[in-house]
Amino acid sequence: MTSKHAPKLSVMQIEHLLDLCLKGICMGYTRKETHDLVNAYLETQNLTLTPTSINRYYYKAREQFRTPKKLDRTKQKAQALNKYEKLHNLAIKKGDLKTAQSILERLDKLKGLDENDSPDQTINIVFKDAKLDDSQ
Repeated sequence: MTSKHAPKLSVMQIEHLLDLCLKGICMGYTRKETHDLVNAYLETQNLTLTPTSINRYYYKAREQFRTPKKLDRTKQKAQALNKYEKLHNLAIKKGDLKTAQSILERLDKLKGLDENDSPDQTINIVFKDAKLDDSQ
């Protein structure tokens, strides 16, 4: 490429470059082998990047690989609840009651409302400040 500026890559192309770099890292490839992998992909896209630009993607992928991922369970649960509620509303609008019921069951499970639904279930309630006095 004769231009001094790097080509504008789409989000999908950038994600694919990062995936290729991660693949190279996971497979134990050298940085040169990973560059070759990336360049082979770029050729299929009629693109050219400088080795410095490829290094940026390589180091970003290496950082992602080394950084432990923390699960934000609260956020994930909220997203799942929101998604199921939207699906439930859509099923109701379409009159698909069987799907709506199935989604409600999944929502209950996600909320923890389906646990111990046995008819033999025993609930023990303990009041710390209560005194045993039946005379009243």
